[in-house]
Amino acid sequence: MAHDSYHMEDEALARPYDGALMRRLLVYMRPYWLLAVVVVVLSLASQALFAGRGFVMKYIVDDGLGGAPGVELNQRVVWIAVLMLLAVEILRWLSRVVLDYLTVKLGQSAVYRLRLEVFSKLQRLSLRYFDRNPAGRLITRVTNDVEALNELFSAGIVSIFTSLFMMVVLIGCMLYVHVRLALVSLAILPGLVVISVLVRRRIRPVMRVVRRKLAGVNAFLQEHFLGMRVTQMFRQEERKAAEFSKINLDYRDEMYRAIRLNALIGPITTVLFALGTGVLLWYVGWRYFVADPTLTAGTVIAFMLWYGMFGMPVAGIAETYNVIQTAMASSERLFKLLDEEEIIKQRECARVVNHLKGHIEFRNVTFEYNPGEPVLHEVSFTIEPGQTVAIVGATGAGKSTIINLIFRFYDVSAGQVLVDGIDVRDYDMTSLRRQMSLVLQDVFIFSGTVAYNIRLGDEIPIEHVIESARMVNAHRFIEQLPEGYETVQSERGSTLSAGQRQLLSFARALAFHPSILVLDEATSNVDTETERLIQDAIEKLTRDRTSIIVAHRLSTVQRADQILVLHKGEVRERGTHQQLLKQRGLYYRLYQLQYKERQLARPDAEPADDVAS
Repeated sequence: MAHDSYHMEDEALARPYDGALMRRLLVYMRPYWLLAVVVVVLSLASQALFAGRGFVMKYIVDDGLGGAPGVELNQRVVWIAVLMLLAVEILRWLSRVVLDYLTVKLGQSAVYRLRLEVFSKLQRLSLRYFDRNPAGRLITRVTNDVEALNELFSAGIVSIFTSLFMMVVLIGCMLYVHVRLALVSLAILPGLVVISVLVRRRIRPVMRVVRRKLAGVNAFLQEHFLGMRVTQMFRQEERKAAEFSKINLDYRDEMYRAIRLNALIGPITTVLFALGTGVLLWYVGWRYFVADPTLTAGTVIAFMLWYGMFGMPVAGIAETYNVIQTAMASSERLFKLLDEEEIIKQRECARVVNHLKGHIEFRNVTFEYNPGEPVLHEVSFTIEPGQTVAIVGATGAGKSTIINLIFRFYDVSAGQVLVDGIDVRDYDMTSLRRQMSLVLQDVFIFSGTVAYNIRLGDEIPIEHVIESARMVNAHRFIEQLPEGYETVQSERGSTLSAGQRQLLSFARALAFHPSILVLDEATSNVDTETERLIQDAIEKLTRDRTSIIVAHRLSTVQRADQILVLHKGEVRERGTHQQLLKQRGLYYRLYQLQYKERQLARPDAEPADDVAS
């Protein structure tokens, strides 16, 4: 189903020209308008020089080689014309070199602005948007769709001007030299344009299928590379190889079909030009017999040269037509993303904060991910500055949702979340989150050094990075890495154990000096020895700062100043560890269940005093 949705997204690879979209795209070229003008002028000059070869050849043949009636061989004229031809070619070559460089620069400059704007927009969107849109689709927006527009910016817009200009120049040259011969030469041109467009139109849907098939190949590879451990564990290698063979075969067959259709363009164009050349030669022969004095040998050669040049602008227009259609579809998807409403909006007079006391209050908070399905229902509680509060409950009770609301990853549906007595919606989000640190169960490690993963590119001195790692018991294992803090980590820190990644995330949290610390299931995936190190780290981290611990293991939360027990989106119990055990409610049952699990795992374990009492 994931692959199908990707293909449905990719169906609209081409759409008709849209003036509004094109005007919006041209905005990204506006800062580089002078460069665009230079590119167009150079391109026109190059095409004019290209067409000028016909006049030089006519001059050589008629005035130098005696191709015109009554003109004898003149070596001086020949040498002058050859030098002129050489100068034209050198100038054209130089203009093409400069033009190619400036064209790429123009396209990349516009695409740079667009890609940066798309990435910045993605960073401003709320997590709700990412819940609805798979990462693969968003990556496609930033890569494939932007690259399609790169073709438009760097070649398409310039090409359409130069191709049309080239056709006008060639037609003008022909009409200037010999009107009747020009009309005969151009008789085949409409058919050439129509057939070229029709063939390319036939190829476009085939290429659309090819790109969908390629997307399927890429999606399959990405999914199964990530799941390679499961494939090998359940011995599914042959089955997966067979599945990939089928997907790969479909892609190959569609590619063959596209190649066959694409191969038709050359022969069809050749046949049409040959037909046009035949008509042109027939007319020249007929005019020769009637002794037309205006039809010189130089004129015929110049016309043959100009006629052969027509293939370039015709092919250029057809190709640019395809580029524009693809760009229209890509720009539509990109602008849809850029126009996406930012649900988590920052108010104009947002309050910038440099330090928080750490007072947190939930006041009758209700929250819904989906309308009509509340995850939290009128939740109220208060956390005093410097307190350590634990939140426990069954899966789906709403523990992580509370964390998301404190960090304002989502906004409440009703009620208020207050930090230091001020609604989080009134804070500048960047400065608010700068005073908080979050340690998640699934630690994300970026590609880069260990030191980079602790400071995250911030200008934190290496001494402070090391001190933070030392305080949370991460320094020892980091020192044992090949290059210590400068050891480069692979994707998602796959060379580190789960416990090492967790300790690294503790060092990251401490390095930013948070006023509020949140630990979300931070000890779920570690062994007993690592849990001991983490417990020691938690004690140091939570000292002198407001801390919230979301935990499944109740052994992690026993020393908390207050424990909130969530059940179906409501706070059902609150109190210290001992107080909640004495109530013999939800918390007591959770504690008993975990004690029995420990007894099954370790039959020789001593009975817990709290349960025994």
